[in-house]
Amino acid sequence: MQGNNVSALALASIARSVANKLGYSSITGDVSQFINSSKIAGVASGDSLVIVVGGRIKFDATALVVASHRSFVRRLEIVFLDLGAQRFDRQTITLAAGSLRAQMSGFDLDVQFYQGRSIESIHPIDCLTLLEARDFTDLELSFVPEDFRRDVSIRFGERYLEFEGIPYARIDAITNEIYPGVSFAEAQLIEEVNNYDWNLNRILSSCRDVIARDRRSGGFREVATALSSRWLASRMCSEPSDFAMVSFRRIDFHLAGHEGVDPFGDLEAIKSGFFGQGRDPVDFLVGVNAQGDAELFAISASMDISVLAKLLQAAASIRSLYGDLSLNLVVTVELVKVGVFFDLLKLSKVKVTLWQILASWREKLEVEVVDFGIQ
Repeated sequence: MQGNNVSALALASIARSVANKLGYSSITGDVSQFINSSKIAGVASGDSLVIVVGGRIKFDATALVVASHRSFVRRLEIVFLDLGAQRFDRQTITLAAGSLRAQMSGFDLDVQFYQGRSIESIHPIDCLTLLEARDFTDLELSFVPEDFRRDVSIRFGERYLEFEGIPYARIDAITNEIYPGVSFAEAQLIEEVNNYDWNLNRILSSCRDVIARDRRSGGFREVATALSSRWLASRMCSEPSDFAMVSFRRIDFHLAGHEGVDPFGDLEAIKSGFFGQGRDPVDFLVGVNAQGDAELFAISASMDISVLAKLLQAAASIRSLYGDLSLNLVVTVELVKVGVFFDLLKLSKVKVTLWQILASWREKLEVEVVDFGIQ
């Protein structure tokens, strides 16, 4: 289905027709302005919203939760409607619905999903959730020089060496060979170090030195924004006691192979080269506290208010590994100025501890708890 085939105004009109088809005879308002997408439109009727998805989107529940909050409703009817020559396949819809349901499961909302081949043919659909949690803690490190073993990380199945959130070498999955530089940005780093000296230990050590020097002085501008959350997570791993944790380890969530469905972005693009070069994806850590209990932390150094929906979906998928976890959201000072974020936090059905990173986090971690998200 191609949402560009239908204008935003026409989609809003279609949303009214769909609402009538679902039995809502009294339309009380247009909520499309809260969603801010030409591919999604919605109308309010009493205590319900009817949302029509008319094209491929990044399936993030935040806009829908905001629309329900500002319309004072707690029930959503979400319809994936075929409007163009290319139709949604059933797996795409069930995965999208599963992603949205998992994100919304932590909010105080009643959500139903439908598929429509036309306005006259709308049917309830099942939800399929295939978000996977991958905990990469038991790594074979014997082939990595000892001084660099603490830098080994795995992102979406690819192994890297990274320092302060910057990946500076790739590890071949078959041969275990280490290749400094994995994309254009890393190539710039290696060139600055000295691409004529191929003693591996010297190159890796020099990469670290350059990262330490340039990261704090404004270098790596091409990736500075995209890797801010990653950098912040790296700092947290080195100073877990600031968050009342004994230790942290990374964990990945992904829906590999389903472009346009994965709520955390198209990971086929993210995992290549400087993963996240064009984005600032939410980073996740599992912390262990002094009592030995595990807690899930989502870290966002951007203004992306969708981080709460992503945290709730991640929590829903990780229970098979850890059971019910205490949830924590770590944000920078800019984010907590966004009032709608606090509105979302109050809608959460579970306790979410909000940690604020003060403006000086790039030099020294200073944190404080600013809200507990208790409904």
